[in-house]
Amino acid sequence: MGQSTNKIRTAPFDSVFEGIVLIIVFIVILVTLYPIIYILSNSISGGEAVTRREVWLLPIGFNLTNYAKVFTHEYVLLAYRNTLVYTVLGVTWSMVLTILGAYPLSRKNLPGRDGIMLFIAFTMLFSAGLIPYYLVIRQMGMINKIWAIIIPAAISQYNLIILRTNFMSIPDSLEESAKIDGASDFKVMTSIILPMSVPGLCTIGLMYLIGRWNDFFNAMIFLNNKNLYPLQLILRDLLITMSDTIVSDAMLSNAGAAGRNLTPMGFKSAVIIISMVPLMVIYPFLQRYFVKGAMIGAIKG
Repeated sequence: MGQSTNKIRTAPFDSVFEGIVLIIVFIVILVTLYPIIYILSNSISGGEAVTRREVWLLPIGFNLTNYAKVFTHEYVLLAYRNTLVYTVLGVTWSMVLTILGAYPLSRKNLPGRDGIMLFIAFTMLFSAGLIPYYLVIRQMGMINKIWAIIIPAAISQYNLIILRTNFMSIPDSLEESAKIDGASDFKVMTSIILPMSVPGLCTIGLMYLIGRWNDFFNAMIFLNNKNLYPLQLILRDLLITMSDTIVSDAMLSNAGAAGRNLTPMGFKSAVIIISMVPLMVIYPFLQRYFVKGAMIGAIKG
């Protein structure tokens, strides 16, 4: 006797719909990847090909002169170090405050919890504006100091709400059992809530990481000392303000092949690629937590 096989029949409309979705996804992937491939190709292509704008997808020739100039530039490596410091300290500061805010707001026995959440939601819609913000920072004596980048705007209301909802998804019975055994609120938070909220914590941490790494506006407003500039602000100056002067001077001082391979477009592309590397390295390790953590924080509660 032959074995009967049960196959799920797919309607013709469903097949057409799936095909359209795949085509759209493929187009989105191409649109997303093309700028990265284009910038990378410009950064490692020969100077003559870049100058004549012959590079449109894959690199033409191969040279690392632009990267060599980046690593010997007066401000790029210093700005890179500054950005690492701002990001590590800023993410740590933001995560600590967000956890300490989200945990009590997730407890049902907190007096006035609904009113506090209403106030937090209100601040998402209305703010005092840039001028009062600047005056407060100046009054605190943080102008032209690294603390102006790290301390203000430490908590994102959106991230706080997601993490609070994540904490609320954990069964209350675990907390009650721990308190029966004599555990304090701090012990419950550190030993039960946080270990069970790893996806949510990774999601919030990744959001803070991207925001801190890409931030240049606060530095542009509060910092005047170029030695304190983050990488994104130096990159902005290279792309807009300083234009081609740095590369032109370097080209004049480097005769021969090195000078010909060093181009303004190639140099700027190399800086952009270097600024992208940390996030591109870190994201694959956190990606598996990202979707799960975001869904838990968005659906529950």
